[in-house]
Amino acid sequence: MNISKVEGRQEYFINLSSDSQEALNRLLTDTVNELNIVPLNQFILGKTKEFCNEENELTIPSVWLTGNKNCSSGIISSQLTGIKSSLVQPIHQNGRLVGAAYEDEYAKYIRLAGVLPNDINASREKQTATLLENMNSILHQQGMSFKEVVRTWFYLDNILEWYDLFNVCRTHFFEEEKIFENLVPASTGIGSGNTFGAEIIGDLIAVVPKTSEVKISRADSPLQGSAMDYKSSFSRGIEINFPYHNLLYVSGTASINQQGETICIGNPSKQVQQTMEVVDKMLMAAKMNWNNVTRGIAYFKNHEYIEYFLKYCRENNIDISSISLFTADVCRDDLLFEIELDAIKSMKP
Repeated sequence: MNISKVEGRQEYFINLSSDSQEALNRLLTDTVNELNIVPLNQFILGKTKEFCNEENELTIPSVWLTGNKNCSSGIISSQLTGIKSSLVQPIHQNGRLVGAAYEDEYAKYIRLAGVLPNDINASREKQTATLLENMNSILHQQGMSFKEVVRTWFYLDNILEWYDLFNVCRTHFFEEEKIFENLVPASTGIGSGNTFGAEIIGDLIAVVPKTSEVKISRADSPLQGSAMDYKSSFSRGIEINFPYHNLLYVSGTASINQQGETICIGNPSKQVQQTMEVVDKMLMAAKMNWNNVTRGIAYFKNHEYIEYFLKYCRENNIDISSISLFTADVCRDDLLFEIELDAIKSMKP
């Protein structure tokens, strides 16, 4: 179990794992009660579709992912963000808890988790369109819009069959909503099934500053070009500067060069090394390092590739207690590893 709390920021970041769903639920409940926090959202990285059962879903805005065909049937991981506040307002979609709205002295925030398309039997294109519309509708109901979104997650079942179509749909939505005229969110697009059987399911974070002291900007990746250069509509990262701390969201990052090409093809060890070096440079550009990481997920095309990640982290003294490991498909068949993370650095007043 790992719990991260950064001075000057309200959130707690809890990372748990267990080989038993019941034990995980008990540990999570005990931890939330002991810290006296209100859960905002939760990632559940589960086993297989046969194992998952909707009756076991926690009463927290959650997305439960089931991985790909290579997903191990061992450990379940849970990543939960919670806050010490009595002002958290639950958000529902068709009667189902999908998010939370809250605020502090610096900004208003919305977190959505496990938002669904309207009809899980519709075409992939229609499911993507209605998912994005539903996210936007929920934001509008809370007095925000997609223009305030800083971070998204999209989980596509059988991603390798239709990631290009997803990108076309997302880009069309962003054009309609004039997102390219503002700030394009950081994002993760990963291949994983879900407990609803939908083709796609999504999460997001939206932020509306209350003061000009809060600055939101794109965080470039020094070793990579823009993903939009190859028609993938997301920013490599987003940085939010608060008066007393800086927050960095690093998008799902893989072994891709400045030209948008996959490199180190067929070599999982080299892909891990290349990807970690890319992320390391992003942290350095934000004047952070791996010690500032509060939450992350490392995705592996095959479970056996995890050993290369663990070896790299041991050799480079990287603490991975806040990073969950999960077997899922990356957006290209030749990409074997991807990692996303959040990092926070306190600033002395």
